Amino acid sequence: MTAEPVRRYPPNDLLRWERLERGWSWEEVAARLTASFQSVDGDNRAVEGNTVRRWEAGERWPEPRFRKHLVLVFGKTASQLGLLTPEELAARPSQTQTALLDSGSTLSRQTLLRGVLGVGVSTTLLPLLGPKDALGTVTEVIRGAKRPGRFEVESYAEIAEWQRHLYWTAEAPLLFEAVLAHTQMGLQLVRDAPPSLRRRFMPALAHSALLAGRLAFFDLRHTAVAERCLQVARTAVNDTKDDQLAVSVLAHSSFVPGFAGHRVTAERLLAGARGHLRATSGARLRAWVHCVESEVATRCGDPAIGVAHALRAEESLGTRGEDPPWLDFFNPARLASFRGYAEMLARKTGAIDTLNSALANLGPEANKQRAVILLDLAAAHAQHDAEHAVELAGQALDILSFDYYATGYERLPLVLERLPELPYRAQLNERLQATIPVLA
Repeated sequence: MTAEPVRRYPPNDLLRWERLERGWSWEEVAARLTASFQSVDGDNRAVEGNTVRRWEAGERWPEPRFRKHLVLVFGKTASQLGLLTPEELAARPSQTQTALLDSGSTLSRQTLLRGVLGVGVSTTLLPLLGPKDALGTVTEVIRGAKRPGRFEVESYAEIAEWQRHLYWTAEAPLLFEAVLAHTQMGLQLVRDAPPSLRRRFMPALAHSALLAGRLAFFDLRHTAVAERCLQVARTAVNDTKDDQLAVSVLAHSSFVPGFAGHRVTAERLLAGARGHLRATSGARLRAWVHCVESEVATRCGDPAIGVAHALRAEESLGTRGEDPPWLDFFNPARLASFRGYAEMLARKTGAIDTLNSALANLGPEANKQRAVILLDLAAAHAQHDAEHAVELAGQALDILSFDYYATGYERLPLVLERLPELPYRAQLNERLQATIPVLA
């Protein structure tokens, strides 16, 4: 039997995590270090991938000259990369563990809420959004009275889980306010918790911030707020060492630039998701990431690549691996909707069949997705069966008038564009105008 390598140092999870965030292999890190040595120091030394692996595993400790170039390659400080010894860490002016817990962090409650003020929320949240002195005194009393413990960790996580389930049935604006408040509460609890409990808060905080980001972006199209919430989720998940959750947060984050056509930014986030995906398993999780890649490619004007990714998603469903329980939002019907959208924009002849299959297999709770698929079907039918297209779009508007979903409404321009001017486009416009007052 081969003896296991001896760990002389603690495993460097921070370095490993930063590598996975970027989707880099050990060999890719080594190649970048080699290039950095050459360009900065004129040193032709070659770094091997196995050396990087040994640093992460705790079998070796990077010498100072390697630390310098790791900092340059990753664009992070030595402490953020886990490259400082306990003695060196003790010399720091501040002992905060992560950027999220730093009182000066850009992810503070005040910064997050400043973004919310710009998009408008109901008056029920205004007390939470007031100046610091309006809430500060009460907060300080509470913080001084009791620090969060295990009960608060478990209770916070349980509420985050139930809010996630409510996504399918609750009104989006109302749920968004509740989830945003829960995320704010999580930020405060994390700051006040003793160091031994902070990491236990992080998964639930990541889930809560992710749900807030999903609601803000997909349901309400408050992009600025969505970006802030997703930034909180990314920072929180960085401290969880949960690769599957990191995949979800990074892939969800890629939708924001992807929908805006910023493919380079979206691909950078997807590369991080793929890096974490290589460290875990899950057939549906792999398939879902391919679907996200399909949506991003399609939104960025390359639906043919979108179709290819959707086909790879179908192949991934036949593989093995244990999926996380929170991946219940993705199934074969959702996969078919991603594929059908790409096929429709690529003008593939099978788009209608794919979308009909997705529609037939949706669960009763999936009204938002049903409206989207109906509008995609309407766009697919518009040029050869305009009457049926208007009927399908009308069904979607019936759903959206009672279950508002911004992503659904954004499908309408393509349907209108593909419909003949008279009388069908006019009919759908009239139907849309009749729906808008219901939303007010």
